[in-house]
Amino acid sequence: MLLLAAGLSLLSCKSNPTGSAERLPAPILLPNPADTSLVEVGIDAVDFGDYIRLDWQAGDKQTPSEYNIYRKKDGDEQSFTLLGAVGGNQTSIIDSSGIAVGTRYYYYITAVDDDGLESEPSDTLDYQLIAKADVLNNTLAVQPVFSWRVEAVPQFYVLKLVEAETDRKIWVAQIQSSFTTDEQVQFNKDGRATVDSLKKNFPYKWRVDIIGPSRNSGSESAWKRFSLQ
Repeated sequence: MLLLAAGLSLLSCKSNPTGSAERLPAPILLPNPADTSLVEVGIDAVDFGDYIRLDWQAGDKQTPSEYNIYRKKDGDEQSFTLLGAVGGNQTSIIDSSGIAVGTRYYYYITAVDDDGLESEPSDTLDYQLIAKADVLNNTLAVQPVFSWRVEAVPQFYVLKLVEAETDRKIWVAQIQSSFTTDEQVQFNKDGRATVDSLKKNFPYKWRVDIIGPSRNSGSESAWKRFSLQ
């Protein structure tokens, strides 16, 4: 996975020559994964910053020379602009280039062959970040209480609890908001955890994802690690 920073083109972008051969097929930009997925592939928020992740598949088995990534945001009067380029073996990037929380961004990508000829564009997908949950805390009981704070109150959260070293699923729960800025929930409230209680002297980690009020919107908190003494 590569990180695209502001104003950075990771590979040089070639101009399209006149009269080139047949274009490569358009890449397939992958949609937003399910909110409760542990393995998240597709346009989405990330847990380590206010960034947007993009994933795609090549249009066929031929490896392009590179991919061009294009972006625009809500309110732009101009059309899409080139955000950067990544190598043809890459299938994901993290867009960290001046992303503003609360703004919706639109993306498409093209495949570029060895002659610099671009494919037709992929479908356009979009995403809007919202403010992350923070001040994550938990009690140290074998059935802990998890708490966190938000700036804007959503309708739903997803809490993800896993083994810290293996990412093995312990509990993933969609939680109805209490419509206050300070939230808490008891472990295994819905009875769907893979264990009845947590082990002592064993490392766990958890985070809170916010499901945004509109399609393709949300955020992921940083992971919080803990172990019971």
